[in-house]
Amino acid sequence: MTVYLFTAFPDNMLFIIGGRNNTSSGNIDTASVDRYDPLRDEWRPVKHLSVPRNRLGVAAIDGFIYAIGGGNGNSCHTSVERYDPKQDEWMSVMPLNFPRIGIYISF
Repeated sequence: MTVYLFTAFPDNMLFIIGGRNNTSSGNIDTASVDRYDPLRDEWRPVKHLSVPRNRLGVAAIDGFIYAIGGGNGNSCHTSVERYDPKQDEWMSVMPLNFPRIGIYISF
């Protein structure tokens, strides 16, 4: 079971980003990202985050997706990544001033 994953909707696509996979053998945070195309009714993996993130903040702004903070195991991230769906690439942008986990984004 995957928990603490987040979604974004640029260009009428649904993106499932990061999260935690809970299994009987343990909990593993993930860097995976999947995209759903409702016109084709299909899921496909896209470029992974640079680090596993669970309980991250996600925002879609001007066609880009931002993955903000979150955690991996016992550590919290200050890093922020921006995804370009047209290029299928994540790039690092200005980090947070301090680590954050369980972030909710509003704009």
